[in-house]
Amino acid sequence: MKTRDLLSLALFGLFGLAAVGCGGMRAMTKDVRSAITLADLQTNPDKYAPRLEKPGDELIIAIKKGDSVPLELALDAPQVATLEAGQNRLRFTQDLFLAVSRDGVFVSKDGATWAQLGDDKALKELLGFAQGSVQAGLGATKEKGPFMSLGLTLK
Repeated sequence: MKTRDLLSLALFGLFGLAAVGCGGMRAMTKDVRSAITLADLQTNPDKYAPRLEKPGDELIIAIKKGDSVPLELALDAPQVATLEAGQNRLRFTQDLFLAVSRDGVFVSKDGATWAQLGDDKALKELLGFAQGSVQAGLGATKEKGPFMSLGLTLK
């Protein structure tokens, strides 16, 4: 799997939308001093792919508050609708670490306590989410014409 694909998986799972996982929050020893920056990964993705080729290999990514990445949303429901590519960016509002390996993707705020992506309970505890909601709407204006909106809120 390419580093770019692993980063996509990590960011997707970060918001608790990944496939079911388990493991809970736990203290884990990871050398975050060897973490690469998100900016470096975006600039040189192929440079880091070899660091994930062997079982046991791990890539730790340091994400700083204010960093952003392109966000690709997908909807594949041919019976109803598909989603055309858009120009969205995901901007981070706090420092985080992502640890990506063949064993899974983990997230941490401090580099010591980690939650596995897909474990909603652990992510809520680690990131401090108490509740969430999804909003969908349909509207129309003279300027825009008809449009649909979709929102995800985590508090």
